[in-house]
Amino acid sequence: MKKLIYRKSVLFLWVCAYTLMILTPILFNTVVFVQSQHVLEDKVMDVNQNSMEILKRELDDQLRNMINAYIDLSYNSSIQKIAGMGNTEASGYQYEMYQTVQNLRKFEDYISEYEDYYIYFRKIGLVVSGKEPVSEQLFFSDLGATDLTFEQWKEKVQSGGNDYLHYKTADGMQNLLYYNPLIWGDNRDQDVIFLAKIVPQKLMQIKESLFYGSEGLVVVLNQENQIMTASGEVAEADLELIRNAGGGAVSVIGNGKAVTAVASSVVGWRYAYILPDWVLFTDVSRMRAMTVIAIILSI
Repeated sequence: MKKLIYRKSVLFLWVCAYTLMILTPILFNTVVFVQSQHVLEDKVMDVNQNSMEILKRELDDQLRNMINAYIDLSYNSSIQKIAGMGNTEASGYQYEMYQTVQNLRKFEDYISEYEDYYIYFRKIGLVVSGKEPVSEQLFFSDLGATDLTFEQWKEKVQSGGNDYLHYKTADGMQNLLYYNPLIWGDNRDQDVIFLAKIVPQKLMQIKESLFYGSEGLVVVLNQENQIMTASGEVAEADLELIRNAGGGAVSVIGNGKAVTAVASSVVGWRYAYILPDWVLFTDVSRMRAMTVIAIILSI
């Protein structure tokens, strides 16, 4: 009887020791995995936040440039002289137009990187860029808008100021045209309108410079959470994630996507960066697989 009890005690101790030997590496690997996962998640979200700060800085700089260009051109004497001319045959027209083109070229060469600036002279039906003056019909044709007519475009840009016109092109991209009559003295001259074209192809140049940029999607929203422009198609579920992100620099995860949003410091816009969560958490998944393998080997 004593021998049997002794054998059971030895067996019990052996089972306990063996179980402890198994559980120790399992528990150790589990703790290491959990802690490592938190560290990696924080790390990748920090990377995403840093990318958003770069995006914000780039886009805010362009908005400031656009505002400065608008103010500068409002005081341009050549533009004011052309505005006072009744037609293109007036004395001094050619010289003043040359000066206007040169001024716009200055912004194009040294300031504007993601926007194109124009002056629209409504009286004479010309739109002037840093290249050459073209007719308003040709300018509209070059926009490539597929969802509005020339008359709709003309009515919109002549209707007021400090607003944006959305239009789509044949490639499905959402484009943006800022329009605002120039201010002379205390009044806006509704016959001379400043235009700035912001195209998603140039927005994509910023996106590609970001970490994970080739996998991401950049979206710009206004105060009403409406899409101003984007570097690609935005699903409604992704848009809902952006709306849920709230103000400030915030990251949310859902529907297999990681969304980081940050508010502009220039206008009431928000910039959002959408990434598939597997892009961010590839390292986390690799750590999880290694932990599972280590547990199996321990057993």
